[in-house]
Amino acid sequence: MKKLILLSLLITLNVMVINCCQITYIHATGLENEIEKNNNKDNEGIVSESTSTEVIKKEPIVCNEMLNREIKNLKIFNKYGKELKIGSKGEIVKSLHIVLKWLNYDVDDESSIYTEETQKAIIKFQKDHSMKEIGVVDKLTYIRLNDYIHYSKIKYDFIDYNVKIGATEDYWIIINKTTNILQLYKGKNRLKIYPIATGRYPSFTPEGKFEISNKMINAGWKHIPGGVATNPLGSRWMGLSVKNHYTYGIHGCGRPESIGTYASAGCIRMYNFQSEELYNIVSVHTPVWIGTTDKIDKWINELNEIYDINKEKQLQKQKEIIQKEKIEKQKKEEEEKLRQEEKLKQENTYKEIIANMLEPYIDKAIIEYYGEEILNTTRTFNNIKIDKIKERKYMVILDINIWIKDEVDIPICKERIKFSIEQGQVNIEEHEHIGFEKVLN
Repeated sequence: MKKLILLSLLITLNVMVINCCQITYIHATGLENEIEKNNNKDNEGIVSESTSTEVIKKEPIVCNEMLNREIKNLKIFNKYGKELKIGSKGEIVKSLHIVLKWLNYDVDDESSIYTEETQKAIIKFQKDHSMKEIGVVDKLTYIRLNDYIHYSKIKYDFIDYNVKIGATEDYWIIINKTTNILQLYKGKNRLKIYPIATGRYPSFTPEGKFEISNKMINAGWKHIPGGVATNPLGSRWMGLSVKNHYTYGIHGCGRPESIGTYASAGCIRMYNFQSEELYNIVSVHTPVWIGTTDKIDKWINELNEIYDINKEKQLQKQKEIIQKEKIEKQKKEEEEKLRQEEKLKQENTYKEIIANMLEPYIDKAIIEYYGEEILNTTRTFNNIKIDKIKERKYMVILDINIWIKDEVDIPICKERIKFSIEQGQVNIEEHEHIGFEKVLN
């Protein structure tokens, strides 16, 4: 009886463990529905189309440009080929060295022997790509290396959508099912362009405005663990908010030759090294727009219309602000003008009052200087300045324009007189002849 109870408990625990482990696996129907059985079936069902409008020069990966020609002449590694390790020799090892050197790993690209130097470079390559650091070129390592070789040969097109405003100010993604191109934006600025593979048939890859709902490194797929050659998800998984959020996603792949074609059962495939790059940039909730060229154009046009409307509103608001500022400026200028006129009027009144008050003293001062004949002239006063020297004593400075008529013309004599007034007594302190000009009669 005890044995039966113990056996029952063990079975229950095993089921619980299995169920817990499966939570971390992706049950994606939008992926390859079957594990590839052999190389001959890799290209079955792949349709190739090109309906794009503009050719882009590929964004280069960081590599040794001196080896570009050699890379383009290399053949894709046979992922079912023999493992390479210390002591391995031949042209395949030399090809391996060329690829590693092209990717700036420290190896001798002329050597055909797998050395400890090669092993160190492979360990670093495997570490850089989230693989087990075994130092041996196995099937998974061949697949990751093939990503780069295939990428060096692929040609692809893209469409410039003329985005005026982003779906968000942060990162967002456009996936074009027609051209098999993924474009990464930040706001209105396009940052990256990646070739991809989409559904084998138009209905396979869903269309709409989604977002990234989960992210995983070396995610498991169904019963297959992550980080192995037979896992079709590659090194990175970015699940989309479709169905249960684990059915469709953007991910790496084990078949680089499918990139640029219609090959998947619905997911979006990328070269693994590019899926790793994208994974490091975007986050959960990053918007992802998926559609054909026509549908994306429609969405972008709607987005641009919102931008144009908002821009028009902003321009109108700016015009209203400018007009308001102009009116306020004119109002202030008019008010200032009125204040200046009033001030001048007050000053003139003040001068007139002062002039009238000082008339007897001015007459007394100029008679003393010019004689009584000056009383027959016409006089005007400017620049009257009065300073109080002490109690009941003032110093007066004024400019006098004296009009003296004769037979030919009317000269104007300009004089400046400084005199003091103290208890009714006038004393001329200074006198200065300022100028003389004639006005035709």
